[in-house]
Amino acid sequence: KNMPALERQIRDTLHKTLQDMQRYNRGTPQTESEKLFFLTDLIKLFNQDICQTTRGEEQLFGDEVRLFTKIRKEFHTWGVILLECAAKAKKNVPSRVWKYEDQYRGREFPGFSNYRTFEDIIKEQIRELEEPAIEILNNVMRLVEDKFIDLSTKNFANFHNLGRAAKVKIEDIREKQAAEAERHIRAQFKMERIVYCQDDLYIGYLNTVKAENAPIVSAGRDLQFPAPKEPSTLHFPGIFYQFSILHFFSPIMQGASKRLCNQIPLIILSTVLHDFGENLQTSMLQLLQDKEKLNFLLDEDSEAAKTRNYLSQRVDRLTKACQYLREFSLL
Repeated sequence: KNMPALERQIRDTLHKTLQDMQRYNRGTPQTESEKLFFLTDLIKLFNQDICQTTRGEEQLFGDEVRLFTKIRKEFHTWGVILLECAAKAKKNVPSRVWKYEDQYRGREFPGFSNYRTFEDIIKEQIRELEEPAIEILNNVMRLVEDKFIDLSTKNFANFHNLGRAAKVKIEDIREKQAAEAERHIRAQFKMERIVYCQDDLYIGYLNTVKAENAPIVSAGRDLQFPAPKEPSTLHFPGIFYQFSILHFFSPIMQGASKRLCNQIPLIILSTVLHDFGENLQTSMLQLLQDKEKLNFLLDEDSEAAKTRNYLSQRVDRLTKACQYLREFSLL
């Protein structure tokens, strides 16, 4: 039963080793024109790997996990944070409104909350989500940076100067893209704190909330002015209180949550993954313009020969292992 799985594992390892061999078997050319073509080819292969990664189509070996899969897990965490914030708000908003009733209510009838108080509560809930969104951004940025550095290490393994040049470019672009993404995210939250919703959308959300709370309101019709759960100088129906306050709060937060649930991942994907990848590819091609650095960039690592020898021996061993398994399966 384990033979087919073992053979697949050996074949995968052999395939990966052969790919590594292709990089190490290519010795540095002698003429300037050949060196330029050689460097162009190296950068082209690296850029292809970057492009495939940003599209979520990179080659995987063994237990490797696709970058986009890791990013999606971070976005799932963001969705959970939004749900937890909504649950927390639903629990805490009543106490905030009770405080308004106790301290600030003037001529308003019971159940009518000052709009500014209502607006401030929503702004506070949105503000609490801003730093968690930045944390998700930083987590995704680390994943992307690590992946790009790993690709540069694999592609330029025996050209240490070229590898270092790629890493410097990755780090520089990372700083710019992280700052740009953070700026977009904070701008998004600044807009959310305006607290706005189109009338038809708000009415749609409101009708949904009304339908969900209809059984609760119906059940509360027979209740006559029970004492509130929080200390207050005014005693009015708790059911009516929840219906009137949470009723209008929920639609606004639903709209904001739906926007943030998609908008934050879109900002991150656009700036941290796609723009990062495109800018890195462009920046790598700029290395070809400085012909004076050809020899420097293509200075081969002293360990390259040892690595080539090691990989060659490994290919021989894996090839023999595959042949042995095929012969064994025929017995």
